[in-house]
Amino acid sequence: KLMNIEASLATRIIAQNDAIHQLAAVLRSSYVQLGRRKKPLASFLFLGPTGTGKTETAKALAELFFQSEKAMIRFDMSAFQTKQDIAHLIGEAESNQPGLLTSAIRDNPYGVLLLDELEKAHKDLLNIFLTVLDEGYFTDSMGHRVDCKNLIIVATSNAGSELIYRQLQKPGTSSQMLQTELISYLVNNHIYTPEFLNRFDGVVTYKTL
Repeated sequence: KLMNIEASLATRIIAQNDAIHQLAAVLRSSYVQLGRRKKPLASFLFLGPTGTGKTETAKALAELFFQSEKAMIRFDMSAFQTKQDIAHLIGEAESNQPGLLTSAIRDNPYGVLLLDELEKAHKDLLNIFLTVLDEGYFTDSMGHRVDCKNLIIVATSNAGSELIYRQLQKPGTSSQMLQTELISYLVNNHIYTPEFLNRFDGVVTYKTL
């Protein structure tokens, strides 16, 4: 599977060769380090406009590594924009509710966790995912650890889409130049912190089709 990632993904993901190659390189590196790292199997931030194949890639990864798209747990992060919404994800001690994310991962510990439109989530929620990306777990409202080490985590974001449009209009813009400009934009506009971006194994940019 690791030898043929590019060929497998290319059957479903159209005109995103640079993104696929970057993704494959990170997956191979991550899987080689299994047993020596505390992190999830792999973690990615997919950047790019709507309709470029970010979510489809997450589905393809679930199919490739876990034999079914049903192995993908999907959360629309635009539904968690306030501090109160965080309790819906990780649980609420007062009501003894485990939380949507907590329950989903415990029920499906092997698969792809898709965090759609991450930029719309409350900033405090990103701090929870700092621990997940770095240590491979988070602590729920009851004080219990939720193991995320057997997940491929994919966060998607439309932030900076206009910048991608503009940069691609300029002749000679390479994929590396585009990604560097995009990351600088995200940091300078306080959308994501460098600390958060550096936690991902790969930050992958999807070009406008």
